[in-house]
Amino acid sequence: MLNEGKVLQVIGPVVDVEFDEALLPRIYQALQILSDGFEVPIPINITVEVQQHLGEGRCRCVAMEPTEGLIRGMKVIDTGNPNGARWADDIGASIKRHRSASGSTWSSSFADTVPHSSPCSIFSGSNI
Repeated sequence: MLNEGKVLQVIGPVVDVEFDEALLPRIYQALQILSDGFEVPIPINITVEVQQHLGEGRCRCVAMEPTEGLIRGMKVIDTGNPNGARWADDIGASIKRHRSASGSTWSSSFADTVPHSSPCSIFSGSNI
């Protein structure tokens, strides 16, 4: 059974939601807000990320996309997964991995950095 809650308040990209206090989603958890059961011109399926626990089964979230059309009482589903949409390209699409320079393999966005052979500084001692 899915952990379901409801929208309490929407202020721009900030969305407060309520769950059963015993089933409150963890910080950075991805939640889906759906317009099921509401008459809206365009169906809503918005991802939000839990940022803060407010107490009494409530949590404050930040939307990963525009919140136009959200209504108090809309269904919120806990995905059970941390939000992976931390990187976005120039049109807002999620980037989870990037292609290597050769284009043949994929690697994580959080891959180790290339070690420098010698330390360098952008400032010389006389310019500071």
